[in-house]
Amino acid sequence: MAPSPAAVPSLRSRISFASRAAGALVAVALLATPPAGAAEPLPPVSPRIVNGVLTADHPSVGALLRGSSPDSAGTWCSGTLIGCSTFLTAGHCVEGLVPSELFVYLPHAGIFPVASIAPHPGYDFPAADVAVVKLGTPVEGVAPSAIETSSAPPFGTPGTIVGYGRAGDPLYDYGLKRAGGVVTASCTTIPAPGSNSTSVCWDFTDPKGPPGEDSNTCNADSGGPLFVDLGSGQRVAGITSGGSKSSCQPTDHSYDTNVFTYRTFIQAEGGADLASTRCGGGPQVGEPGALALAFDGSLSGAAPDATHGFTVGNGTTTLRVAMNAVDDGIGDFDLYVKAGSPPTTSDFDCARLGPNQYGVCTIAAPTAGAWYALVHRYAGAGAYQVTATQFGTSCALPGSDGNPCDDGNPCSGGDVCQAGACSGVPVGDGAPCSDGNGCTGPDSCQGGVCAATPLANGAPCDDGDPCSRPDTCQAGVCAGVSPATTCKVAPAGSAVLSLDNRSPDSRDRFAWTWRKGSATSHGDLGNPLATTSYALCLYDSVGGVPQRRLAKVIPPGPLWKAYSRGFRFHDVTLSTGGIQSIALTEGLAGKASLQVRGKGQPLALPTLPLAKQPSVIVQLLNDTACWSSTHSIATANSIAKFRAKSQ
Repeated sequence: MAPSPAAVPSLRSRISFASRAAGALVAVALLATPPAGAAEPLPPVSPRIVNGVLTADHPSVGALLRGSSPDSAGTWCSGTLIGCSTFLTAGHCVEGLVPSELFVYLPHAGIFPVASIAPHPGYDFPAADVAVVKLGTPVEGVAPSAIETSSAPPFGTPGTIVGYGRAGDPLYDYGLKRAGGVVTASCTTIPAPGSNSTSVCWDFTDPKGPPGEDSNTCNADSGGPLFVDLGSGQRVAGITSGGSKSSCQPTDHSYDTNVFTYRTFIQAEGGADLASTRCGGGPQVGEPGALALAFDGSLSGAAPDATHGFTVGNGTTTLRVAMNAVDDGIGDFDLYVKAGSPPTTSDFDCARLGPNQYGVCTIAAPTAGAWYALVHRYAGAGAYQVTATQFGTSCALPGSDGNPCDDGNPCSGGDVCQAGACSGVPVGDGAPCSDGNGCTGPDSCQGGVCAATPLANGAPCDDGDPCSRPDTCQAGVCAGVSPATTCKVAPAGSAVLSLDNRSPDSRDRFAWTWRKGSATSHGDLGNPLATTSYALCLYDSVGGVPQRRLAKVIPPGPLWKAYSRGFRFHDVTLSTGGIQSIALTEGLAGKASLQVRGKGQPLALPTLPLAKQPSVIVQLLNDTACWSSTHSIATANSIAKFRAKSQ
């Protein structure tokens, strides 16, 4: 059984899970903790929005649920959709869990199973408190939020926190979506190994300011976002992690994981999905053709039912009605939906009657006209939220003329269905728009079309591939060079590459030693303790064309240690794709060296023998530097072993 809330120091997820720094400082992770007397005690880390306001905004922010099924899973943490199948949350939210135990609730999209969990390999609360969750099926109709990759927010930056956590002592009202404002500050009292590099912090001062303008996180807000705008629109800059007070009340010092610091890990785990700006081919929530209505209220023994009516327009292709409610271990609310007349508990078109406080009804091609949603109290009391989202007006359906729609053109406005097609009026020339291409700009509307001038060839960009360098704009397209061509090299014979492909795969081995190489300064090595990621990339040439056979991203964090001439990485768990150790040593020309070792099944070694037509290339890259060796003469190249010195 979980300890009583008063005794639990504060992480910000639904279990209470304490970490103590030196002295009397208490770290509080934001998972959710049950109130005394709850019918079913919830597992022991803690999340929240204190002094916030209920919201139906921020459609990409969802609840991470834990349980055996969508109908029984309860509030565990929060998180953000950052790709159509990618959900960003806190590392302590998934620690020790398997995908089958988790679900993701997004009010406008549904409840999704979790396919995989990728916690940061360097997790050491509060450092590297980040995890990337992949959904079993992709989301449709909700645009993902971008992560902040340009810089960390400076002190004094206003931001918005969002989550499904409780409102702080004495309340245990998990499960309600709230938002509030904060202003970032120095991480003055964060427990080790946290710092201003690993985290983004703020102070919840006394007295509190107005609700929604001066807020804080609490249990079950863990994993939720801190949104800031540093000039490129609202982006996720922080991931709710913890705070200094279990009450979540003033004078709490709260800290989020710094997304900028761990951006390379997030990008590597999210992959190409993070480039998605839309999910599905239809309109996204907030656009014409995706009408979202929101209702809220409260139930009790004296008022056990609440009914909300709304109108579904002609041509609507999908209606999705979702409910989330106070999740205190006692409440059990049910959702009923019906067309034409208010539903009852025995007369409905769709119902969600599970014992949890989340339910979603999805109706394809709903009848146009009046619809109703009933929230019924089976047990407990408290607040609830309901959203009714109408998706994808089809102009081809009867009666759709005059309905708002989206013709997919950012340079048209007032889009409506006319004669079976969606059409709009061109906006004025010069109106800003975006063609989604980082190698063009500035973008503006011209003659009803989004037009932009390609940036000059050679302008820096990011193609999202950690193995390519340099990435530059070429004819308006971001193109990276892979293998990289601007690398430091070692003299012939001074680099050795060895791959052992054994049975079982747990006996596989990778070893690369690069010695007596090009001059390498301490600055070239960056700061892998906090901000610098590395990528290990192996290529086998086939017909003279290098083809990538291995790519591993090694993120920054506490698995790295500094020494007098460089840095060392060591991971006994092999959680970083089987990479066991790295040694980086600065030095003048002929004195610099590096060594990489890996082993086990996570390596996923390429099939041997290698083609070597004519060579094998191995490279280690960070944001600013690259080290490489080319191997064209092998002393061994069989189904079991490859070994070669550099040429």
